Amino acid sequence: MKSGTRRARIVATLGMTVIISLLVVRSLQPPISPAKLALLHPGMSASDVRQILGPPDQIFPGGKSYTVKGRHYIKREQWSYARRFAFAYINVHFDTSGVFTHHNFETF
Repeated sequence: MKSGTRRARIVATLGMTVIISLLVVRSLQPPISPAKLALLHPGMSASDVRQILGPPDQIFPGGKSYTVKGRHYIKREQWSYARRFAFAYINVHFDTSGVFTHHNFETF
């Protein structure tokens, strides 16, 4: 094998390794920056949350009630923020009156 061909293969392999490593790291990062999440406080309205984070990727409506082992629950609204080709997402939770309560970061 010629030294120029061998060198080109080594460079290509290293380049692909770097690109794949960066994609893996990016795929596990939250879709919203921690600085933006720090601006959220319990008691904020849904419009305040939307102004800070932007529109959610998915909305899971609340209001449905259900019973588990004799305990009665009311499903609360939840917004989900994700990023393409990422294995992580942020869920934003609201109480039954539409007021922000908390958020959580999850990975698959």
